[in-house]
Amino acid sequence: MESLTRENYFQFGNSLDNFAVTSSSLQHLHPSQGGSILRFKSYISGTDQKSESMSLDRGSLVHQYLENPEGFKMYPANKPSEAVCEVIQDVYNTILMNGVALGTLDDHRMQIIVSAQKFRYGVGGKWTSDTILKKILEGSAYYDFLCEADGSVMVDSGTKEILMNIMSTFENDDELRRFIEDRPQEGVVVYKEEPILFQHEGFMCKSLLDRFEVDFEKKIVRLFDYKTTSKAVGLYMGSSVFVMNEEGEPVVSMRPGAFQEYHTYRQLAFYQLAISAWLIQKGYDPRDFQFGHAIIACETISPYEVKLFYIPMTWLKKGLMEIRTCFEILKKNVIPQQYEY
Repeated sequence: MESLTRENYFQFGNSLDNFAVTSSSLQHLHPSQGGSILRFKSYISGTDQKSESMSLDRGSLVHQYLENPEGFKMYPANKPSEAVCEVIQDVYNTILMNGVALGTLDDHRMQIIVSAQKFRYGVGGKWTSDTILKKILEGSAYYDFLCEADGSVMVDSGTKEILMNIMSTFENDDELRRFIEDRPQEGVVVYKEEPILFQHEGFMCKSLLDRFEVDFEKKIVRLFDYKTTSKAVGLYMGSSVFVMNEEGEPVVSMRPGAFQEYHTYRQLAFYQLAISAWLIQKGYDPRDFQFGHAIIACETISPYEVKLFYIPMTWLKKGLMEIRTCFEILKKNVIPQQYEY
């Protein structure tokens, strides 16, 4: 079986015949989020794959920028529409993955059609292949830009400004500064953007973890995940509001934040399963380790505040329960396969 790497992570296990379960895919399975086996299959097959594509969400962008701000370049002013960029980006990524000469965009007409079908470009308008080619080729300057960028992460000017402001927050905060200065505690090994391929309940799974730290001697694992929010970061874990009870008296009630809304606790639980499997692969027993989990939440609006939230184990237990529900649905509808890594 092909090895899982950072470079092929988003292409790996993306077909119904050979799929890999991810933390993102579980939202398409869990009933509380309107999930079903049909929606899961649609997500895996690529007809509904916007939430986990090569255009990474800002949480991952923040992490990458903190690690290597020089690796970012701004899009040209004449950037095509988002839909056209998505197709051209996929053409470019596929060419790199296959080791084919880059050439010009016009040299890859067949791949343009394949990538356009993958992202359902032009499906609503029932365009012919010639029409699709014409519209995509109009963005050839963007393809040339990708070739010249040489693997850099491309962002627009607005996103670049957000990332620079978040970086400034990290630089001016004593607790957060260690995440950009690489000053791990003695005996602690730091892993960043670590791809993990593992098996759970007979199904192949994959994870790409922002950051986790392991003290092999003291048997401690600390997991950190970057998230962004367009609201005040203090509301990320929820907020308290007053509501009236049946007697007409004001009582305090909790309003969910982004942590609960997006079931981030389930994502952290999935990551813990991944790290546990990773430890086993390295010859350790994960039951000997103590796990800690934290969210680094970053505002994408002024004043670009960043907060570090340590997550209680009670949330992880809830996440594991939801994962169990998802895999029960999978096992009822899909035949598990055994994999060797």
